[in-house]
Amino acid sequence: MESIRDKIDRIKARKMKVCIFGAGKMGTGFWYDMLKNLQIEPRYFCDNDPDKWGKEVKDGIRCISPGELTEKENCACFILIGIFKISTIKKQLYDMGIETVVTFSDLYMLDEVHRIFYSQPYLYDEGLYRKRLEILEQGDERKIEIWNPNNKKIAVYTCITGNYEEVLEPKVISDECDYFVISDEKPKGTKIYQWIATKDVVPDWVEDHVRRNRYCKINGEKIFKNYRYSIYIDGSDRIIGDIGQYADRTGKCGIALRPHLLYPDLDVYTEAIQCVSCHLDEEDLIRWQIESYRKENMPANFGMFECGFIVRDHRNKLCQEIMERWWKEVFTRSSRDQLSFTYCLWKSGMCACDVGIIGKGRLDGGVQGVTTVHYHH
Repeated sequence: MESIRDKIDRIKARKMKVCIFGAGKMGTGFWYDMLKNLQIEPRYFCDNDPDKWGKEVKDGIRCISPGELTEKENCACFILIGIFKISTIKKQLYDMGIETVVTFSDLYMLDEVHRIFYSQPYLYDEGLYRKRLEILEQGDERKIEIWNPNNKKIAVYTCITGNYEEVLEPKVISDECDYFVISDEKPKGTKIYQWIATKDVVPDWVEDHVRRNRYCKINGEKIFKNYRYSIYIDGSDRIIGDIGQYADRTGKCGIALRPHLLYPDLDVYTEAIQCVSCHLDEEDLIRWQIESYRKENMPANFGMFECGFIVRDHRNKLCQEIMERWWKEVFTRSSRDQLSFTYCLWKSGMCACDVGIIGKGRLDGGVQGVTTVHYHH
């Protein structure tokens, strides 16, 4: 298979006409500038949105339709759009006869991208970090205790803060589990999930919606301390199988996760680039956070996991230590929890192989070919 390095060299050597597929923030912002830094000059934008066709997008470059793109010869396409559309657009381009296709996840693999990204200056005021650190050290976390009257082994829960449309209730119920939803207001029509008010479990000093969600997500062993295990799933996931089976899959550190959606052997340094390029948090904050990890000699290629499906063994001391450290990072630094999890794992003396593995990633949606948690679009 042709490497991304070989593909980029071929695009330059053949002086191919470069088209950016995606005339949104990713295509016109971070990755547009990155391509120019890589000495790749975009000639066209292309998009499936007809309202953008024929209009100038950036620097005098106009957006063409997919039909017009098929008429261009010696053309290479860079897909710079949301991750869940990549496979669809890639198939579309191949079906159109475009043979040279590059995605932003391919570009992450280039050393030049890392060198360019990490050579750029940033300015971050550490005052907010110190303020949050002080709040965390003085904060009182005493809240209501979730009882376990039926002596179930596992608390399965999701957390939805802020505005939301629906709660996706489990299709299959395990006898070993109790099911909970933590939300600001009681959801309508829930029959399986037991409701827990966010204000009853989240400390008052956690004010923003994102971190209130992250508090619940990360601190399952505190909220559900009367259960042996907790299993957290994102609000966008629906349980359609026996989720109780995963309690026995926690690794040495008492945690089980899904491998990373794209490449399980990536690291926080690549994740930082993704977060910035997708505008997932404040750019200077992310740069400052990752630079602090670099100064601590956080190793590259340490590994990466998805953090939307978490299994925890509450009796495992390492699990408790990692979760406490993880919450500290998410509260005081970037709220992008995936950015800091493996750092916390490393700081606790663990490696990626000490984490139990669930399935093959979100897009696969299954475990050994049997769908158990399905992504809901």
